[in-house]
Amino acid sequence: MDFNILLFENGDLPKSTDSLDANHLQKLIQLLESTDDPLIQEQILVTLSNSAAFSENQDIIRNLDGLSVIGKMVSDSIPKVKEKALNALNNLSMNVKNQEELKTYFAGMKKAEICHLCRGDNEIMLRIQKSNLRQPPVIPRMLHLWLAKIFQEYIVHICREIESSPLDSELQLAGLRLLTNMSVTNSYHPMLTHLIPYFFHLLSEGNERTQIQVLKVLVNLSANPAMTRHLLGSQGPGHCMCVCSCSMHVARNVAGRMENSTLQAPSLLSLFDNCINKDVLLRALVFVTNLNKNMKNARGAIIQDQYNEDSIFSVLFGDSTQYAQKLASLLHHPDTEVKEQVVKIITQQ
Repeated sequence: MDFNILLFENGDLPKSTDSLDANHLQKLIQLLESTDDPLIQEQILVTLSNSAAFSENQDIIRNLDGLSVIGKMVSDSIPKVKEKALNALNNLSMNVKNQEELKTYFAGMKKAEICHLCRGDNEIMLRIQKSNLRQPPVIPRMLHLWLAKIFQEYIVHICREIESSPLDSELQLAGLRLLTNMSVTNSYHPMLTHLIPYFFHLLSEGNERTQIQVLKVLVNLSANPAMTRHLLGSQGPGHCMCVCSCSMHVARNVAGRMENSTLQAPSLLSLFDNCINKDVLLRALVFVTNLNKNMKNARGAIIQDQYNEDSIFSVLFGDSTQYAQKLASLLHHPDTEVKEQVVKIITQQ
């Protein structure tokens, strides 16, 4: 089946994504929902992803229930379809309302489980059955907590996709991009706490594209003072023994299993070499700047004795002079922005 013939046979859909209106987007969403052809699914998802770069289209797609249709594609068995769906959700999740809608959607996937919990309350059952994405049911606090738990499962599901994908693959990067946008909001950070060791694993094993995307997530987490202890307490990739494949469905055990593996990872300090890609280096420096700021504001609450010698705290802020030497060397870096960031770190100490 020819995707272009199918869409443009009536000549009513423009080929440029910036020319798509609500009617065009509705047709794309309807076709995405009705077709089983993975090639067509891929192309529609790419078109929707590109159109979602425009803020007005983010609202239109949400109002057309496009988030639920695209969300279903994340569970597709075909990696390319998953990748394109994650890319589309990434662009759509830049909209805060869409983030909330995604939470409602993935909770709605388990409406049957909620109904089971409320089977003795006919009024709540009626509310749930009549609910839709734009008008979620008014339900007791217990069920709001349940919905939050379901959304946490969705986040873990995305992390499983990241972990199970080949290292540095487009699918893995698509998942990381989505987590980057979701982690802009502090309220989602607790859901990522147990995945921090795995992020450091990717940081040490991935290529520059993967490193940049992982650092974007880590920078977002480090901007939240509540995450400081979790980040500082994580084992640094230069010291911990990292696994090649972490099982994200048991993410709570990742850090412990990393200690028992046998593959020595590159040092975290290698990210502060003069020869490192500027985009990687700058984000690594911002990450440290945020941690420095949080520790300073904690007014002594961050105590060195709380962290073992393999922790991020010990690597960056312990007694070792290696990190200080790296910073001193970066003062001679040819890029002005890098030097300014280094000066900011040094003056914080």
